[in-house]
Amino acid sequence: MNAAAALLGPALVAGRGDHPALLFGDQVITYADLDAQSNAFADACADLGVRQGDRVLMMVSDRPQFFIAFLGTMKAGAVAVALNLRLSAEDLKFTIADSDCRLFVVDPQFLETYAPIAKSLARPPAVLVTEPADGYPSFDDAIKDHATIFEAVPMAPDDMAFWMYTSGTTGHPKGAIHHHGSVLAGDRFLARVLGVGPEDRLFATSKLFFAFSLGHCLLGALRLG
Repeated sequence: MNAAAALLGPALVAGRGDHPALLFGDQVITYADLDAQSNAFADACADLGVRQGDRVLMMVSDRPQFFIAFLGTMKAGAVAVALNLRLSAEDLKFTIADSDCRLFVVDPQFLETYAPIAKSLARPPAVLVTEPADGYPSFDDAIKDHATIFEAVPMAPDDMAFWMYTSGTTGHPKGAIHHHGSVLAGDRFLARVLGVGPEDRLFATSKLFFAFSLGHCLLGALRLG
C-alpha cells in the first residue's frame, strides 16, 4: 500500500478525477490535477536527493503546493514533515538536525528564518522554494519536466508516512511518527459521525500543519472525495 494512493485512489477509481479536490482563491484543483502534480513531485524526488525513508520538511502555508509536496513525498516512499510556520530559527535548526532531512520545501517569506542558520548546519538539506527566490530553485521549475504518471512506491502499513512535531512546550519538539496504514482510518469520523461524503466542502480554521486541519482537510476529505 501507499498512503498517498489510499487518499487519492477512491475518487480516481470512482471516476471523479475531474471533480474538485481543492479550492484555492479562484483556482479549482481537481483530483486528476492533484494526482498528476504530486506524481511529478514524487518523480522529482530522486533528482532532489530524496530516497525512500528520507524526511522532507515543509514550511509551507495553506496552498496547493502543501498538498502536492505532502502527497508526492509519500508517493516516493519518503516521509513528509509539515512544520509550524511560527518556528524560531533555533527551533528550525533543531528540527532539521533531529529529522536528518534531505529536502526543505519552504515559502519565500520563511527564508529569513532559515538563512541565519543555514551555514551552521552539519548537513544542510536541499532547498526548494514555492515561489521564485534569488539563489534557490523554485518548486514549479523542479517538477515541470517530470512525469505526471508515477507508480507510488509500495510500503508496508507500519512504514513511516509522515511525522508531526509537538509544540516543544516541555523541551525540544518531538517528532510523532504516523504510518502508511494509519491513513485508512482518516475518514471514519467525518463519514460515520458527521456524514461527510463526495462533493462536500471542508474548511478548517487552523493551519494545515496542525493535526486537526491535516486530519480533516487532507487525510479525511481527500479519502472521501
